[in-house]
Amino acid sequence: MYGEASRDYNTAVWVKKKLKKCFGLPGPNWSQKLKVLDVGALNNHFKDVVWMDVTAIDLNPQDESVKKMDFFEFEGENNFDVIVLSLVINCVGDVRKRGEMLKKAQVQKLG
Repeated sequence: MYGEASRDYNTAVWVKKKLKKCFGLPGPNWSQKLKVLDVGALNNHFKDVVWMDVTAIDLNPQDESVKKMDFFEFEGENNFDVIVLSLVINCVGDVRKRGEMLKKAQVQKLG
């Protein structure tokens, strides 16, 4: 998407739709919130989603619920169900650092 259309596009809407489909949430057997690490959260678009327990981080947060933090320095819990890197990997200039980000995401998710 480019120009005018991309300005109005919110990737959080797409992510929520995909997570609902993948995890069947919220559904009849829903009993536990999905633990989500949202990297590059900026405004924390997931904070009001009742079926998510969100830890939101960003280098330059625009919402008080988002922690000012670099993902490469993040040392939180290692048991997230999902790590969202929406529009983040493409902002990392060095291709090796992109790989490091993906590896770190896997470690943070699995513990």
